[in-house]
Amino acid sequence: MFANKETLRASTSFKRSHLEKSKDLSQRITTTQRRKPFYCPLCCFYLLRSGAFIAVFMLMFLLGERSFVFAQTQEPCKPNALERAEEAFDREEYQAAIALLKPCLPEVITNTSQQKRSYKLLALAHLAEGDSVAAEKEIEQLVDLDRRYQPDTERDPETFKRMVRDIKQQREQAEASGKVTRKASKKWWWIGGGVLAAGGGAALYIITRPDRLPDPPGPPAIPSLP
Repeated sequence: MFANKETLRASTSFKRSHLEKSKDLSQRITTTQRRKPFYCPLCCFYLLRSGAFIAVFMLMFLLGERSFVFAQTQEPCKPNALERAEEAFDREEYQAAIALLKPCLPEVITNTSQQKRSYKLLALAHLAEGDSVAAEKEIEQLVDLDRRYQPDTERDPETFKRMVRDIKQQREQAEASGKVTRKASKKWWWIGGGVLAAGGGAALYIITRPDRLPDPPGPPAIPSLP
């Protein structure tokens, strides 16, 4: 009898633990199903669009901040910049001379004579610093400002005089080539106009000519005998 009671108690305990495990498993499955993420294509689109907008906004902000910093770091043209740059050049402070003149050209220093002095001083300062490319750009500005410019044969260095001569020759060759091109285009324009005129005349003749030629005149009448 006691054995039957123990067996019944063990069976009841087993069933109870089995039911508890089943309930626990069911609760876990239900919780997992509730926590399953919900994917909405429209929501994803709005999220991506908002993310792209934020990225573009940040990029514009960074570029604007960079431009603002560059505008702040760029020094304005100082009073008497040309005279101060010439004094710095005489002291062999070439970088200081360049820094003084660069912000002033061509908006602030508008006088032609002062502009030529400034471009020449910048070119000489760049040559003294060993930067022939920057010097060539300044000489180009100088020659474009005055095509008849002549360097000082006694005081200017040979490199400067040679570069002025080469750039003037390049400008003259470019102008001559442009004139030849314009003359050739004008010649071909007249030839084309003549061809069009001739073609128009031929077309007009074809359009206005009669469909058939007129009949030839008949033989002369035979005179009657007396």
